[in-house]
Amino acid sequence: MERRKAIKNIGLSFGAMVATPSIISLMQSCQTAQETLWKPVFYTEEQGKFIMNLVNTILPPSGELPGAVKVNVHVFIDKFIKEVTSVDDKPIHRSTVEKSMQALLAMSGEEKIEEVDNEAYIQFLNTYLKNWEGDEEVNQFLAQMRSMAIWSYKISEQVGENVMVYKPVPGEQKGCVDLQEATGGKAWSL
Repeated sequence: MERRKAIKNIGLSFGAMVATPSIISLMQSCQTAQETLWKPVFYTEEQGKFIMNLVNTILPPSGELPGAVKVNVHVFIDKFIKEVTSVDDKPIHRSTVEKSMQALLAMSGEEKIEEVDNEAYIQFLNTYLKNWEGDEEVNQFLAQMRSMAIWSYKISEQVGENVMVYKPVPGEQKGCVDLQEATGGKAWSL
């Protein structure tokens, strides 16, 4: 039961966060990492590849929008877990990542994470997130990773300045204005 409570607490910490200066600076420190040069600081190499492929499947590149890997969401998550997650929750998180990797490998029929293709990741996410089948712990982990990937993506510098509406010095405040009229339908960047 302690394991589920810890996983729930990790998820609550992801959802309850506000973009504080320290979190934003942590995200900005991830902006220069290159996918090919990235060495995980919390995860093992194999876990890092799993997280990277997972967030890339959750937020793939689409048209003019960069994907999660392009804005280094995987790097941010790795650093965030290392620097923000409590000492007691880190081993639980790591074992949940392992359990999720094993579920993906079993579903795909592959022996190594490097061998798993994108279609297997899509099937994996559909099974656990869309249909809520399989292990409840894996379901919770994937739901938390999806939430954290989306949050990390939205606070990244590249998305904040190039995808969302960004004004470094805000102008006048206008009350109830139609979003389409004010920003062309785009959300405001933090």
